[in-house]
Amino acid sequence: MDFTALRDRTIQNTSDFVNTEVALGITLAGLAKQYKEVGHAECYETSKRNALAVLDAIDHFKGRLTNDLRMEIETRRSELAHLLSTL
Repeated sequence: MDFTALRDRTIQNTSDFVNTEVALGITLAGLAKQYKEVGHAECYETSKRNALAVLDAIDHFKGRLTNDLRMEIETRRSELAHLLSTL
């Protein structure tokens, strides 16, 4: 495998990982909201903390993506950040 193909594969794998993390973060934020509504404070805090950790992971890896992929991720990351700001 040549370097270019390896680089492209790495970028695609990183993109897939970050997209999965965004989806996970949105799910965790939704869970946190539900836990808060029903009064499960411990589960709320855990879900919120884990969703915040997802933001850190996204920020850590998004710099390894191409500009167009980074812009897509940033849009979804903003959605997650907004969800968390409402908790």
